[in-house]
Amino acid sequence: NSRSVIHQFLELSDVVTVANEALLQRYASKCRNITLLPNGIYFESYETEASGPGCSNDHSDRRPTVGFTNADLLKMENFRSGWLEATRILRTRFPAVRFAYFGDFSPSTLGLEGWEWLGSINLQKYRCTLFSRIFDIALVPLGGHEDPESFDFNSCKNPFKYIEFGAAGVH
Repeated sequence: NSRSVIHQFLELSDVVTVANEALLQRYASKCRNITLLPNGIYFESYETEASGPGCSNDHSDRRPTVGFTNADLLKMENFRSGWLEATRILRTRFPAVRFAYFGDFSPSTLGLEGWEWLGSINLQKYRCTLFSRIFDIALVPLGGHEDPESFDFNSCKNPFKYIEFGAAGVH
């Protein structure tokens, strides 16, 4: 099940950050190096919102889907062109795969030619949709040391996205 997969990832991780004291207590025994890093992500809301009113599992296009979410114009400058080129190569190599994303900006604004824009939606609808398996594979467009201005943000966001997509059963 999803929870056992998350536990395996946590056990394999060198460093784990959690958003609140409840998670720190829950996972302290499963992680060698766990740190409280408050970031506004509260796991309690996933349990109710992901199955609440308005959640639907109806997705008419069930081709394999690669997706991601973005609300901040891709927080990478030096790595942006490399990331966009990698996604272009993926789209070219796998034409039968659907490439889609949720975000506040149109595909052309981000440089995502050929991507389906799923629109900008609120947090509850996003969680409902994510947990209804709209994506089979998720990409997390975050830079590393090549983007020092965004490094702290990206370092915090990456583990969160990994756990969030894993909990939703997205690869």
